[in-house]
Parts: sequence; C-alpha cells; structure tokens
Amino acid sequence: MSGDLRDWFHSHWKTIVAVIEQGGTPDVRHIAMALRKGEQVPSEAQAYIADLLTQKKQGRPKQTPVEIEFAQWQRAEDLTRAIRIIRRRNGMCSVAKACAIFAGRGKMVSPTSIQREHRKALEITKRRRAEWAVYTEQAAGILGETPRQMIRRTLKAAIAERDTNQDDPIDRPLKTGRLISFPDK
Repeated sequence: MSGDLRDWFHSHWKTIVAVIEQGGTPDVRHIAMALRKGEQVPSEAQAYIADLLTQKKQGRPKQTPVEIEFAQWQRAEDLTRAIRIIRRRNGMCSVAKACAIFAGRGKMVSPTSIQREHRKALEITKRRRAEWAVYTEQAAGILGETPRQMIRRTLKAAIAERDTNQDDPIDRPLKTGRLISFPDK
C-alpha cells in the first residue's frame, strides 16, 4: 500500500510541474500536501515555491521605460497620421470632423475622446520630432553625410518597405485594439 502512495505523490509532483511548465498556477493545497510527505521537490517546483514565498508575480515581463515611451510614440504617430489622411481624403475637413469619421470606424469611441487623444498625440509627436532632429544631425555627422542625405537614404528604404505592405494606414490604430491612452503629466 505504501508503494502505491509513494507512486501517487511522485506523480503528484509530476502533475504540479506540468502545470507550472504550461504557465498555469497549481493549487497551493496540492503543493502543501506534496511537501508534507517530505519527498524530494523537483527543481521546477522549487523555483515556483520560491516565487510564491517572495510573492514574485509571474506573467508577461514588464517593459522598460524606453520600450513604453517608444510604443506610446508609435501609437501617437499612427493616430496623427490616420487623422491627417482622413482630413486629406475629405477635402481638408476640420479636425473635429476627421475625429468623428475616425470614431465611426472604431469600436464605439466618442469623437471627443478621439479629439482629446489627438491633441495629446500631437504634443508627443512634436516633442519627439524635435528630439529626432537633434539625433539625426548627430548621426549624420558621425556617418559623414549631411542630414538631408541621410534622411533621403533612409526614406528610400522606408518607401520600398511600405510599398510591400499594403495596409491602410487609417486602420493601424484600430488593429492594435486600443487607443493611445497617454498618461497625464
């Protein structure tokens, strides 16, 4: 009988480890029961138990501040580009009308919230473009080019890449599934 119990607890650790490896959370009561038997704990389970004791959260790793700022800037560029394209396609209509058209394409977002996000996006893109102007000048100096030569070379490569990707730029902010969500400063 004791052999059967030993096999059961051994397989219990296997079950716990399998749940951990699949990214799940095993029941703490099962871990406690397996620990009470005094058997050797697999290394995968040891790491999980250590994380439980130190209350380390498992899941997607946090983004660095640089990654967060870059993603925010990219979403701001996408939104301002989409509004600019809508305005051009509709005979340079007002920003309010363009935001209303954009809101109509999304998932029940009010035009006023789109306008608010657009204003924040314009602030971010203006600030980032000024920073990039400085970076471009410094990089061009390092490469031995004028900023204009470097930008032309880079734009040619970007246009060639864009031509291979035929997505409508208006839909890009909608495909991400969320709006810009800028933090208030």
